[in-house]
Amino acid sequence: MSTDDKDDTTGPFFEAFRSFGKNLSLPMPTVEDVMQHNRRNIAAMEKMAKNTTESATAIMNQQRKALENALADVTHMVQDARDGGLNKENARDIISDQVEFTRRSFETTVKNATEMGEILSQSGKDNMMVLKDRMQEQIEEIKTVMDRNKGD
Repeated sequence: MSTDDKDDTTGPFFEAFRSFGKNLSLPMPTVEDVMQHNRRNIAAMEKMAKNTTESATAIMNQQRKALENALADVTHMVQDARDGGLNKENARDIISDQVEFTRRSFETTVKNATEMGEILSQSGKDNMMVLKDRMQEQIEEIKTVMDRNKGD
């Protein structure tokens, strides 16, 4: 068997395979069908990437805001100490201020973590919806090709 025989797509084996496919009435998508299918897949991936980028931006903004607030609290606490806060008459007031600062910091951390979790969760839901919609579209595309081939 020569190399030319391996590339021969007109031989009896290939003809039998073509006949087998025709007898099964397998859908035969056109090049345009394949191109449209891939364009829609790419569009869905672009939409998911955009969702993910927007979520990452929102999280970064949230973290920046949390850092700014924490720095403002620390600055306020230092200014208070410098302006006589450490000269308070009893240690109870100093400790009370520090406990209040710690409580606010903890609450802010929990709030920020919750908000970031919600952003991530929503992003995941949005991306899953894009996938679900695309899968439903693909099913319809397959049905369209199959229906078109029934007429052939």
